[in-house]
Amino acid sequence: MLGFVGSLAAGAMTAAGAVPVLFGRAPTAAFRDLSLGFAADGATGGLPLAIGIGLQNAPEGLAVAVALLAEGYSRWRAWSIASLTGAVEPLGGLLGAGVVALSQPLLPWALAFAAGAMLYAISHEIIPETHLRGHQKKATAGLAVGLVVMLFLDVWLG
Repeated sequence: MLGFVGSLAAGAMTAAGAVPVLFGRAPTAAFRDLSLGFAADGATGGLPLAIGIGLQNAPEGLAVAVALLAEGYSRWRAWSIASLTGAVEPLGGLLGAGVVALSQPLLPWALAFAAGAMLYAISHEIIPETHLRGHQKKATAGLAVGLVVMLFLDVWLG
């Protein structure tokens, strides 16, 4: 149940992160690259993991919504789609908690695989995307800030 509640809160952060697209003007390409850079991060272990995922989901929701705005979607449709990307997390959290309870000895291997998959996605998809339009310094700064925040939370929350 805690896995479901934690992932529900983390998924809701995706919708919360996308809220800024409902107000104001369309963001610049530099801001989109900064958002994608900040969204590329991860953490490990229970409550810190749920908090870390939730904090990572906010800029991720914004990055998804901003990208959809840039493609011509309306503000409400961009926010709705970005919110839906986080709506699957509670199901995944519930399923994941059940699987973890059954396969405790495999957990370190599974977390290592998940971390590797995230690093692959960041290096193969997100970093090249953020460097296409000449905003690589802003994107790298966003990645560095996101990494420092996640490392701080990992140490602070144990």
